[in-house]
Amino acid sequence: AVNGDRNMSSIFLTGQGQISTSTTSQSFSVTPQSDTSGNIGTKSYTLTVNGAGGQVSSSITATIYQPPSVTLTSNAPDDTIIQGQQVTLTWTVTGYASTAQLSPNLGLQNVSGNITLSPTESTTYTITVGGLAGTASAELPITVNQPPGVELTAPSTTDYGNDIILEYDYTNSEEGAVLEMSK
Repeated sequence: AVNGDRNMSSIFLTGQGQISTSTTSQSFSVTPQSDTSGNIGTKSYTLTVNGAGGQVSSSITATIYQPPSVTLTSNAPDDTIIQGQQVTLTWTVTGYASTAQLSPNLGLQNVSGNITLSPTESTTYTITVGGLAGTASAELPITVNQPPGVELTAPSTTDYGNDIILEYDYTNSEEGAVLEMSK
């Protein structure tokens, strides 16, 4: 606590500099920055007060947690696969996170990592990371195109000279069906 009524000749806070001796505040606000070496930084603050009776200092060390952010990407072109193919999802975290949860229903994961999946239908995946500095999420929709299907039926036998009726059905085709005949 700093109180200018206590006859001080100087007040100094490391990283902030000189504080007015006429202050009556009992607190001083600082905005710590995370260090450049990684997620967690520590900052030490020392308050030094000089007065007629000498000099006294008090120090604290604060741990700074950088808020997390996360990106989620896939190895699939345009985030699209054909049913039966695999896709690898990769997430990267910056900042401080101690947990990572992948949904739908994929549970706890490494804080930064990847997973290979074979979804059977289009799905939006969400990675949520969290820790002491907060939470962050990223979503990625993966489109699963269904392969085309076709069914062709005809009588197994017919009399000579009779027409053969071919019946067909198809699914998942944007261009329709093409019937090619060969002898």
